[in-house]
Amino acid sequence: MTIEKFEFNHLIIGLAKALPKWAPDFKDGGTLGIWHAKLSHYSSRDLKGYFATLISTANEFPSLAKMLNDMRTQSTLTHADSAEEVAALIESAIRKYGAPNWDMAQPYLGEIGCAVIEKTGGWEQTCNIQEKDLTSMRRQWRELARITSLKAAEGTLDQAPRLPKGNEPSNLIKQLAAATDITKR
Repeated sequence: MTIEKFEFNHLIIGLAKALPKWAPDFKDGGTLGIWHAKLSHYSSRDLKGYFATLISTANEFPSLAKMLNDMRTQSTLTHADSAEEVAALIESAIRKYGAPNWDMAQPYLGEIGCAVIEKTGGWEQTCNIQEKDLTSMRRQWRELARITSLKAAEGTLDQAPRLPKGNEPSNLIKQLAAATDITKR
């Protein structure tokens, strides 16, 4: 369960008061919005625990990058745990709601579940899978949920996949050509 904006705002402003050195000016709604967008997918419990640890151990307000890194390593649920839950929710929602009830299934599935459904052809197609295909679909849902969860944590959910720097297609073609050039052997 993700944290609501009002609760997040209250917590982050409280943290800024407790650790004023290097704390951003959260009176600016844009700054608060950015921090919320990057950290809102963590649970209230995880953020409260992390903020309590910061208050008792840190002497200055951490950067957003440090918070994201710390939260990735300290989160109670791993992305794999979350993905397993999403796959189970999708299967359950198919049986519980069926194809004509997408509006009712969406809150049950949550944001990541809905994103997975969207990526696999939509609700109607998902509801019409054959029983014999359920095992392979469950694996696909789980993997898509894991990737979606990771991308959400990195703040890159709305970005198309990209090759790492230095691995652009032109460099990969050159590397492949060099590796297969038998004249260099």
